[in-house]
Amino acid sequence: MSDDTAPSYKGPSAEELMAVAKQAVAGLCCISVDDVKVEDGEILCFGESSGILVSAMDDPPALVFRTYLVDGIKESAAMYALINEINADLAIGQIYYYPQQGQIRYYYKYFAENPSVDLVRYIISEMNYKADLYDDRLQVRLGGERFNETSSDEVET
Repeated sequence: MSDDTAPSYKGPSAEELMAVAKQAVAGLCCISVDDVKVEDGEILCFGESSGILVSAMDDPPALVFRTYLVDGIKESAAMYALINEINADLAIGQIYYYPQQGQIRYYYKYFAENPSVDLVRYIISEMNYKADLYDDRLQVRLGGERFNETSSDEVET
């Protein structure tokens, strides 16, 4: 028997998944679906101090949620211990260190066979809440800058 006979999964397309994400973001932001902006295949949905980027993929069908928490972090045992402590508290997603950029990021992939607008809305809300909560804690304990802040030498006058 060849691999050609293996059944392939046919779920929603990336376009269909983005339509669900747009509905969820529209509901969260109290705007129309037509007013939700998709740039370079991503939707940006802001929380109090963070923003969640939402994108879609076809194979396997999934929505990808990600945000940047803090920048300018040096790798250390204390940093990894803190990330592990935070991850143990998360119901959705994972916080990880991206050493090439010195960044701590938050990521979740929702494999969406039957995508739900309510579930996508919940994922975005929960991730925004946790990002707003943990970016401050990470910055206080590890230094660096929260990702959405502008340092004083970058402020335009």
